[in-house]
Amino acid sequence: YISTVSVIVLRILLIISCLGILGVETTSFAAIVGACGLAIGMAWAGLLSNFAAGAFLIFLRPFKVGDLIETSGVTGTVKEIGVFSTTIETPDRIFIAVGNNSILTGNIKNFSSNPLKRFEMKVLIPAGKDIEAVYKELKEETLKVKGVVSEPAPDINFIEFTPAGTSVYLKPYCKTEDLWNTQNEVAFMIDKFNAKMKE
Repeated sequence: YISTVSVIVLRILLIISCLGILGVETTSFAAIVGACGLAIGMAWAGLLSNFAAGAFLIFLRPFKVGDLIETSGVTGTVKEIGVFSTTIETPDRIFIAVGNNSILTGNIKNFSSNPLKRFEMKVLIPAGKDIEAVYKELKEETLKVKGVVSEPAPDINFIEFTPAGTSVYLKPYCKTEDLWNTQNEVAFMIDKFNAKMKE
C-alpha cells in the first residue's frame, strides 16, 4: 500500500518538475495536488476513527471473538476484531466486515453474554379445545425437543382470541450456542402439534 502510494506521488512530482523546467505554469497542478492531499486526509480521518473505535472495542469488550451478536444490521458470530473492521460470519456462512466506528457508535446486541437464550414462537390453539390441557401438553412436548432446557421452564403467554382459536406465544429456553438448531427443532414440533390439534 505504501509502495503504491509513494510511486504515484513521485510520478506526479516528476511530471510537475518536468513541466516547470519546460516553462509550463505549474500553479494549477500544485492546486490539484493540494486538493488530492486534502481528499486523502479526509479518507484517512475515517480510517483513524475506525482504528480508535477498534481500540475501544478491545478495551471495553462489549463482545469477544466467538460471540453471537447483532450490530449495524448484521447478525452473526464474531470471527475477528481487526484494526479497522470486525469480521462477522452470518448463519448462512457469509463473512461481512463491519467498520469498527459504526459498531461502537451503534447498538450492539450480544446474544452470548448469558449462557441461556429465550426465544418465542406463535402457536394457534383451535377453538373448542381445553386451554389448560393444551398448555400442559404443549409444555411437555416442548421439553422433549433436543436443546430445550427444563430450568427455567418454557413460558406460554396469551396473545389474543380469534375466530380460529387462541393465539399464544411459546417461549422456551436453550443454551446460547444451540439457539439456531433449537429454534428449528421447536418450529418442527409446533407444526406436528398444530396438525395433531386439528384432528
